[in-house]
Amino acid sequence: MGTLTLRIEGLVALQKRLMSIYSFGVILLVFLTGRNAFKQNQAAEMWESVVSYVKEHACDGQFQTIMDPKIIEESGGEDEEAQLQQLHDFLTLALFYALERKVQ
Repeated sequence: MGTLTLRIEGLVALQKRLMSIYSFGVILLVFLTGRNAFKQNQAAEMWESVVSYVKEHACDGQFQTIMDPKIIEESGGEDEEAQLQQLHDFLTLALFYALERKVQ
């Protein structure tokens, strides 16, 4: 019985780590998009997560469409290409944590 308890405790610890990683990715996406983690879709009477929103809209390569407009306004400067690359890298990192480590 002791071995089973240790295995269960190990699985619970792993589950907690994965949840923390997933949550970190969600927080990054909230910062990037300016949206809440969950938003109620009035037409479908469902809740939509920021992860599904980003996944749906970022797949076409137009990641600027999902970004909070305030970020784009404030990032205006001389080297726009470098700033867009940084935002793209931020999005990539957020999606890595939010999608690859998603808790089942």
